[in-house]
Amino acid sequence: GVRDQGPGIAPIQQEFVFERFARGVNGESAPPGWGLGLYLSRRLINAQGGVLGVRSPVSEDTNRPGSEFFILLPIDETPEDG
Repeated sequence: GVRDQGPGIAPIQQEFVFERFARGVNGESAPPGWGLGLYLSRRLINAQGGVLGVRSPVSEDTNRPGSEFFILLPIDETPEDG
């Protein structure tokens, strides 16, 4: 996964960050970008049978609670021919 020490993502916003054109609201100004990165990433990972998720907070430091994004992918345990 990827973890930061930023302001964290409120539980009510955690699913919203994966929506098309979603952009962060915790910073002092709007971040640059189109708001498609997490949306497209989740679509690609879901198409492979995987999961892209977020967990926040990840630290007990209330000033810098942080967030963690993780990917879970299925394992193909089919034996190879040979």
